[in-house]
Amino acid sequence: MRRPLVCAATTLVLVEAFLGASSGVFGMDGGLWATQLREAEGLNFTGEYRRALNKYQELLSASRVRQEVEIQAYVLSQMADARIELGTYADAKANAREAVALLTRINRTHSGLFAIVQGVLATALRVEGNYSEAREAVQQAVSLGKETLNTGSPRYSILLTYLALVSLDGGELRRCVELCRRAVAVFENAPGKNQIQLGSAYANLAVAYSLRGKPRKALSALNLARTAWTQVLPTNHPFMVYALNTELQICIQRKTFREAERIAPELLRLGESRFGSHHPEFLILPNSAAALHAAEKNYSEAEPFLREGVQIARQQFPADHPTVRNMILNYSFILEMLNRKEEASLARAEGAVLLAFPTARLPKRSQYPDGLATR
Repeated sequence: MRRPLVCAATTLVLVEAFLGASSGVFGMDGGLWATQLREAEGLNFTGEYRRALNKYQELLSASRVRQEVEIQAYVLSQMADARIELGTYADAKANAREAVALLTRINRTHSGLFAIVQGVLATALRVEGNYSEAREAVQQAVSLGKETLNTGSPRYSILLTYLALVSLDGGELRRCVELCRRAVAVFENAPGKNQIQLGSAYANLAVAYSLRGKPRKALSALNLARTAWTQVLPTNHPFMVYALNTELQICIQRKTFREAERIAPELLRLGESRFGSHHPEFLILPNSAAALHAAEKNYSEAEPFLREGVQIARQQFPADHPTVRNMILNYSFILEMLNRKEEASLARAEGAVLLAFPTARLPKRSQYPDGLATR
């Protein structure tokens, strides 16, 4: 559920892939291509995104897949999902747009598959910082999903998760909580309960509760997420990194700093191992570490983490991306606290440059510890 770009609070985990969803979108004939598709979806679910992407690319060359436009569109949407997790956002958007174009060409725009593809496109737009277009796309996906999918199904609930993400971006935290609760209810009651999806839904709810300033409820939901994941995910899965980050933010909110200080080094180690320093989601790490030190009013310890975060953001995103701006604003706050007023002023001025997407909204600074802003 999801994306962790600039995150002084935490992030939603995107419920990825529709494991087994393909059989509900179009009929499976039991052929080799169907087996390969399920294998690729399984790899995507367990965090082996590069292997999944290779499988999807092989599938696009299969004769049966080349004959079926709907299957091509579905595979492309799953490729987009894998590319989002790998941090190659432009390629993800291109795959999602191609899937939309294929379905439009054969007049399949009023279908559950089109709703799924539109939801993936919304996610790709969102991680690129295009919040306005992402909101429009996901609203269209959810509206279409109401008409073409079972609203009590996991597939429809994943669309609700996408809507929760854009609600978060717009500061609609109450709505975000409600959408996440609805998703949890569906996954809890789904036949053949999928533990990865269920854990993801609880993790999303934990994030939403944390952002609403309800750390006890957030911790309870997070524990349920981990219980669901324990037997099915490796310890270095991205979801585990996001969960640890959520726990750190809960500790900051509850001012249990000793526990937070225990978690932070493990988060840094696990995140570095999983993402590497060149993945956009690596930004979770320095920003979260800085949030802890800022909450403890140890600004000199926070400064190098945010300096690193700004450098990474500039390398990974266009200069006018909201993520870059937020990292710079966070850094300017720390510089101000360190009485480095000239540097802080320069950073604030840089952060004030207009965004490429002027409709994107920054959350109120007062929501987060010591003025640190988030996406």
